[in-house]
Amino acid sequence: MKVLFNIFIIVLFTHFSGYAQNNSLELGIEAPGFSLKNVEGKEVTLQSYLGKWVVLVFYRGNWCHLCNEQLSKIAEDYSKFQKLNAHVIAISTDVIDGVKKTIEKSAAPFEILMDDKNEVIKLYQVDVKKREYKDITALLSGHKQGTYAIPALFIIDIEGVIRYVNISESYGDRPDNDEVLKQLSLLRQMTSPNLE
Repeated sequence: MKVLFNIFIIVLFTHFSGYAQNNSLELGIEAPGFSLKNVEGKEVTLQSYLGKWVVLVFYRGNWCHLCNEQLSKIAEDYSKFQKLNAHVIAISTDVIDGVKKTIEKSAAPFEILMDDKNEVIKLYQVDVKKREYKDITALLSGHKQGTYAIPALFIIDIEGVIRYVNISESYGDRPDNDEVLKQLSLLRQMTSPNLE
């Protein structure tokens, strides 16, 4: 009975903390800052989003159909994110041609940035080598860097603090928009109780 109780507590903590892995960044810490380029060559910094909520999405690459599907669904619901004062930033290790393909496939109205030196995925501890991740699609993709991001989603508050983390142990396991919007709404109420 004691073992079952301990398992229940672990599952409960995992669900409400938003964690999918134990080696991810902790909730309540300042999100690592970054500066990356978009397809137009503009430098985009996390710091420029202070005062706004940020939904930071790491995806594997333009070759990943589940990633394109996820970003397409976010694009479809983007007005709902904006109503919650949230801005989406997507990051992969793709170079410019790959990011352009992702934008075309997803019709993303939000920033999609290039971490072609693998710096930001390492900062957020979501980097993985191809040989460490059992996915034949990635192995055959011809990805030049040999490293890419595990599917992951972070919610960062208006002060730049990490409030929610979901890192997929399986590349097909990702929170849907309803879950992310629900978490956003709850977090906004918790951090700013006077919000209507």
